[in-house]
Amino acid sequence: MDRDDHLRRNREGAARRRQAEPWRRWYGSARWKRVRKLHLDQHPLCKRCEARGKLTIASVVHHAKPHKGDAVLFWDAQNFVSSCAPCHNIDEQRVERGGMARQVVGPDGWPIDDVDREKNKK
Repeated sequence: MDRDDHLRRNREGAARRRQAEPWRRWYGSARWKRVRKLHLDQHPLCKRCEARGKLTIASVVHHAKPHKGDAVLFWDAQNFVSSCAPCHNIDEQRVERGGMARQVVGPDGWPIDDVDREKNKK
């Protein structure tokens, strides 16, 4: 497949998603842009990174509970979580699809479970 075919197929796929999921347009609205900016101004750090002991500037407002087109849930500020792009695009997407987020790894290269993480905080 050449580049033009690839671009055409991506455009067609995006058009199908917009038609099947009209709520996707909400993300481009002036209202969403205002709400998103306000949330990031008030909560500038990625929550998932913070839980891992890392400070990272958030660039995405994630819905803690997937709204699946429910307008009330979409606009509910209590449902917003600040995320950095990697956490949103990797971890949150995995979790939404029934998988697990990336595992936290310690300086020795071994996974750290939640018990170890709490122990290391003290």
